[in-house]
Amino acid sequence: STTSITLGAQPGAVPHTRPAPVTLSASDADFSTQFGLEIPTSRYEGPTGVMSVLNLRLRALEWRNASLWAICPHYVSAGPNPHAIEALVRMVDRGYGTSTNLAAITAQSQEFDRQLESAMEPEGEAATYVRTLEEQYDRQRGTSQDEPDEPLPPAGDILGDLERFLREQRSEGD
Repeated sequence: STTSITLGAQPGAVPHTRPAPVTLSASDADFSTQFGLEIPTSRYEGPTGVMSVLNLRLRALEWRNASLWAICPHYVSAGPNPHAIEALVRMVDRGYGTSTNLAAITAQSQEFDRQLESAMEPEGEAATYVRTLEEQYDRQRGTSQDEPDEPLPPAGDILGDLERFLREQRSEGD
């Protein structure tokens, strides 16, 4: 059978100072093992993009299809995010047992970080917000030094809450 892997990025509440998380959507449970990521169940009914349409078409053609999404800081929307590119390349390398030279993208990531840091006031609102995102990120991944590990809720629960919220927003707007 034919296999396709699509790559994308989407905004989320993640700090630019941490590795970009990657999520997986797939037609086949084997992709979960291949990439080491859970495949959340979703009945999302909101706006969609061309990548979703492409993935649905490939699945309708009975292709094995996976979509990897890097989550990027929602507050940084200018141009490509080198951290997202790096996270996706690393995930593809993991899934296919390859090893891509990331020296150039790592240098771009470092320059990207320098530019962001120079744009933020050390004690300004943006820096405070980033510190809050860092704390949340670290807690969710069990890397916080000052708080006990808290397990993440199942992805299905998070998506269910989001779907409920979007339905409520839609019905309030009617």
